[in-house]
Amino acid sequence: MTEFDYNKISITAKLVAFFRKFSDIPFAKEVAEYVHAADAVAEIAKQLDESGARFTDSNSELTDDAKVYGPILETRYKSLVQLIHNSGTTQVLELASGFSLRGLAMSQNSADLVYVDTDLPGIREEKGKLVEVLSAQHSSGSTANYHIAIANALDLSQLKNAAEVFRKDRKLVIVNEGLLMYLSVDERSQLAKNVREILSMFSNGAWITPDFSTREVFENVPERIKNFRRAISGTTDRALYENAFENEEALEAFIRDHGFAAEHHYQVDLVPQITSLKRLGLHAQVVERLRPRLRIWDMKPSTCFQ
Repeated sequence: MTEFDYNKISITAKLVAFFRKFSDIPFAKEVAEYVHAADAVAEIAKQLDESGARFTDSNSELTDDAKVYGPILETRYKSLVQLIHNSGTTQVLELASGFSLRGLAMSQNSADLVYVDTDLPGIREEKGKLVEVLSAQHSSGSTANYHIAIANALDLSQLKNAAEVFRKDRKLVIVNEGLLMYLSVDERSQLAKNVREILSMFSNGAWITPDFSTREVFENVPERIKNFRRAISGTTDRALYENAFENEEALEAFIRDHGFAAEHHYQVDLVPQITSLKRLGLHAQVVERLRPRLRIWDMKPSTCFQ
């Protein structure tokens, strides 16, 4: 069996960067420009069927179907930031961080926070150069507690190396967003095992992610949204959400069987302001209608796990 080239998924990091530029997320506009995010959107758009959805209309403006990803991705990002704040942690390890600079922004705003971003070598190199450019442009804020490490989230040894900078006697929070939907059932399980193993090395910890989805939620969308997913799948060679959980019971069993006790929140409840709605000319009801689909899980290692 040929090993999958995980670098193929990296283009989606630029797609996310494109839609985040419509928000007030720190560095979002600079990131989108630096990584030529619009080119990634154009490449993915080529995969769309002639009768399917379109990213742009005849005037080269984003269609409403495409615009909705702006508030979705802004809400996802900000809800994760809020739960990190709520945890009270001073140590964060982010998996497959893509071109998110959440770690840079949060560590600059908190002198006590140590943040390690991880991703594949290609993104690590490009992101390192981006941080250098931004540091030169923005003289305020230290990058001393912000680190970028090479690590495949499915490689435990690489994750352990990335976590070496943290103090073992303090709480560690591990986060990821936009990763699990690309993983197979076995890979998803391996990721959970890796996270649980890393957390066991620390005095306390949590795993926070918005990535879980059930088949009911995944399939109950308009055909035009399915077309977008097919376009991404055609570019990455990965069937998006193909291995979503069969139902809530299966999702809860997965969390429990991998040694976690979890609570979930609706992302919109954690985000008081979604700036991309106004910037994209969308009504607030757009996000409210998506409330049941936009969840985020805060998982603590279970004390009864053997």
